[in-house]
Amino acid sequence: MKITRLIRTLLALVTSAILCSAVVAQGTSITELGGMRVPSAGNSSAGASASFAIGITTDNGLSWRNNATPTDQLRLVGKVRPEASQIGQAADIYLLAKTGAVVLMRRTDGAFEQWSGQLSDLVPYRQQAKLAADTEVDLFTGQLGVTGLFELFLGYRGPDGVLHYSPAPFSLNVNTNPPSASSSWFFNGTAWQSNGAAADCPSPLLQPPLDLSKVTSILYPGQTRGGDYKAHGGFRLDGAGQTNQVTVVSAIAGTVVRGARDTAHGVVQYGFDIINPCGVMMRVGHLLELSPKFAAIAAMLPPATANSTFTELSGYTVSAGEPIATAIGMAGNVFMDFGIYDLRSRNPATTHMTGELRPYGICWLDVLPVTDKARVRSLAPADGVSGSMSDYCR
Repeated sequence: MKITRLIRTLLALVTSAILCSAVVAQGTSITELGGMRVPSAGNSSAGASASFAIGITTDNGLSWRNNATPTDQLRLVGKVRPEASQIGQAADIYLLAKTGAVVLMRRTDGAFEQWSGQLSDLVPYRQQAKLAADTEVDLFTGQLGVTGLFELFLGYRGPDGVLHYSPAPFSLNVNTNPPSASSSWFFNGTAWQSNGAAADCPSPLLQPPLDLSKVTSILYPGQTRGGDYKAHGGFRLDGAGQTNQVTVVSAIAGTVVRGARDTAHGVVQYGFDIINPCGVMMRVGHLLELSPKFAAIAAMLPPATANSTFTELSGYTVSAGEPIATAIGMAGNVFMDFGIYDLRSRNPATTHMTGELRPYGICWLDVLPVTDKARVRSLAPADGVSGSMSDYCR
């Protein structure tokens, strides 16, 4: 079974119950990943009672996280909880690390080797380990020394030859300057405030969330559209031959704090709020197909309805430029919502406004890199009524 097919199968099997704890950036519990088994003669993938967990700790298990810097002294710990009938048996334990399109497997000597994608080529990290009811495996100790986003999978194969594995990956974000978990922002009913020391905002503030060369017009933030006031703006892609297959990335580094799954004209759409510790929030919406990481996060959202609202999420760390979605809008209508909110202070142009978002919306066109700012400013307004009129953009 090739890795692309295997990973696609794993993600399709993820349930909200499995992933409720898999989106915690830092907390008191290790990340639970659930458990499945590779179908074979005499058994199916469903019904496996084995389960797995992975986490990072820097304080001997007092707290767990899924982000680190390359120089952090840490332990990467795995938990294997086998089927009851296999407790006490010897099993080979596997650790896979996916980064980009490359999948690596850790060998018994601790080195990583690229995996071909064939199950027959899998090499175990631990051989013939005796399975306890809760088998703890030290996957790595020390400094990682690299940066990047890694998806880790854990598995084991007992004497019956059946491979059990984690259906959801543990996403490890290694960044030289990860968002600080101590600087979280919340709305106190009147204004936004931070419960920690706010970090400095990057300059430029944003990077483009999609390929601007494909954008044909923009929706301005801070204007009335369709009879409702919209603090967010958006992008339209109406070029010849354009499909809904558009990659969307995070314009900022930060933490996913809310998500929404709703329907528009019967089509399921997704949206997310991401807050940078400096006090800037990004909202994206009308996402059609999600990246594997965000599909896993979305699995814990309530079922889609026409009136769905945003649901609080335990913050999952995201890097600037990290993929969020692979398709936007709906058939024959290629667009996405995009809004930026400066939570540190109200926009001076919004003294007459109330609420959680409208007073804090900003003109995101002007906080992109210089060349990108010129590009979006040159595009036609997408709304035929309000045009380029905006409370935020002058």
